[in-house]
Amino acid sequence: MAIAKRTKLDTLIDRYYARLAEFGVQFALHEGAVSEAFQTLLADAARSHHWTLIPQLTDKKAGKHIRPDGTLKDIFGLVRGHWETKDTKANLTDDVVAKKTKKGYPLGDIIFEDTREAFLISRIESALFIN
Repeated sequence: MAIAKRTKLDTLIDRYYARLAEFGVQFALHEGAVSEAFQTLLADAARSHHWTLIPQLTDKKAGKHIRPDGTLKDIFGLVRGHWETKDTKANLTDDVVAKKTKKGYPLGDIIFEDTREAFLISRIESALFIN
């Protein structure tokens, strides 16, 4: 039986879980702490596509100012997606997505995550829910 070759993404994901474990040992499970682990994972993975993760980039949508936790842009400055994080107390599908939709957050390509679950919306369709 052949053993699957590990990819760079596998390594990035291992680092993500290791970082979460470090925070867990310190009982630092609030959004400000654990979001750093996913931010690092997302930024490192984006680089392989020549994209840049820009944290806390304010934008104006439908007359409202929004600030996703992260915005992914390509080398031409085009927005490729957004990231929004919450701590594990939030209910991603019921609370977060509904509130952010009401505030005017873009739902074209966005991932909502809380370290336990991730909810990806691609082109305004629910694409993937992982827990």
